[in-house]
Amino acid sequence: MKAVIFDFDGTIVDSLAAVIRVIEQVTGVKKPMTEAEVERLENMSMWQVAQTMKLPLYKVPTIVLRGRHMFHGHMQSVRVHPGMAELLAALHKTVPLFVLSTNRTANIEKYLQWHGLDQYFTRIYGSASPFSKVRKMRELLARESLKPQDVWCVGDEIIDIKSARKTGMRVAAVTWGYSSREGLVLQRPDVLVDTVAALRQVFEQQLTQGNT
Repeated sequence: MKAVIFDFDGTIVDSLAAVIRVIEQVTGVKKPMTEAEVERLENMSMWQVAQTMKLPLYKVPTIVLRGRHMFHGHMQSVRVHPGMAELLAALHKTVPLFVLSTNRTANIEKYLQWHGLDQYFTRIYGSASPFSKVRKMRELLARESLKPQDVWCVGDEIIDIKSARKTGMRVAAVTWGYSSREGLVLQRPDVLVDTVAALRQVFEQQLTQGNT
């Protein structure tokens, strides 16, 4: 293992509430949600969240583009997922870390700076396509002179697993993000973890064994 790529929204940060507010702002439709409804959204993919909020799927790419610009105003309400800061602090001492996300690079950089996490990442690759991250992943591999078999990806959505597979990288899927555990299991990631502690154990094992 010579590098780790992290997704941002849903993986490093719990941004569902901010995503909901952005969709409401873009569509002009605000629907008060009960605690149970929000909890149900937490087990959905981004596409399912859009459908639940009555957003036509053909409008999702446009919403994503507009949302990237609007997300900046909601960043202060987004928290770092518990335990993630400690994991990043420990992991970056051994291997280079990167962020690859559909969110804007500027948004991510600003957020990481606010929370003192920017020091852990070599580079941020933002504005990936909401349909596939393959192109952006290949760009990262080429620019950083990395072989896909030497890299692990960490993500919370089906798109992360499928994109990593197509580029030849291994993938650790986390269940605390947008996609349901059941949906992630069907995609057969190399590793599926329910806690940050479990993810840390996976990488410690990789580093101890010297696996590539």
